[in-house]
Amino acid sequence: FIDQPKSLLFGDLCVSTEKDMEKSTERIRQAIENNEPVMVNGDPDADGITGTAVMTTGLRSMGIKTFYDFPVRAREGHGLHPRIIDDADKLGCKLIFTVDCGIGNVKPVDYANSKGIDVIICDHHILGKEIPNALSIVNPKLMESNHPYQALSGSGVALKFILYVAKRLGYDYSQDIIEYMVALAALGTISDRMTLKEPVNRYIVRHGIEVINDTEMPGLKALKLISTRGRDIVKSRDVSRTILPRLNAPGRIGDREKGIPDSGLVVDLLLSGTPDQEEKSLDEILDEYNMVLSKVDRYKRYDQEVI
Repeated sequence: FIDQPKSLLFGDLCVSTEKDMEKSTERIRQAIENNEPVMVNGDPDADGITGTAVMTTGLRSMGIKTFYDFPVRAREGHGLHPRIIDDADKLGCKLIFTVDCGIGNVKPVDYANSKGIDVIICDHHILGKEIPNALSIVNPKLMESNHPYQALSGSGVALKFILYVAKRLGYDYSQDIIEYMVALAALGTISDRMTLKEPVNRYIVRHGIEVINDTEMPGLKALKLISTRGRDIVKSRDVSRTILPRLNAPGRIGDREKGIPDSGLVVDLLLSGTPDQEEKSLDEILDEYNMVLSKVDRYKRYDQEVI
């Protein structure tokens, strides 16, 4: 039960076409050699948030300075957004990764190309009639219909992608970092309701939940405590009923122009204690996070009163 899906996750099998995986690997090698900063543009839902944390952790652990951002859902929607492309350009980033989005963003990719910025699309959604002119597209939907990665979530694709690239580049992640990334992918897999009939998803969720229960990573521990009111043991149903709504909340109502933190705050929390994360106290992050959750609670009470 364990060996086969574990080998799927950590083996050499590509999560997209060999051509796209090779182009992605070589572009990341170039970023490392040239000391380039990069940007991760995530989708503002739990799968995109956890996938962004996976991608950011994986890239930073390879020595790449990595920024992350999300479109403001209420005003900007989903996907690769021109504002983020402009921000990446100002930061000197000539490479953008999309996570859990991008496969439908033809015009934004063209805009990035016009600014001399390469885009690697890392997504799991169904292909549209027109494929973006990205440097490479990492999407198992490009593979045959019975491919074992077809049912991966966005965070699952990000996890398999970054593990594959690291292996190709000869980089060995520590066991703590690998388990942390699997735990994040478990949250995204449950959030997107991906089928657990696929062995690789069963492994991610089963092992990921075990890691969440045993983790010493400050961000994950804090998320578990505020979501389960201090209970030590988390089960899959706890993830779907209590943890994931709290991951999604900032992306639903967040808007920096109104002083409400968005999905980036959740990644700040999740990345607490990981390599190269900016110095920002966990207490400070939790204060902001609880402020957002209190706003969500007020909105819920208002809706109930109206109903």
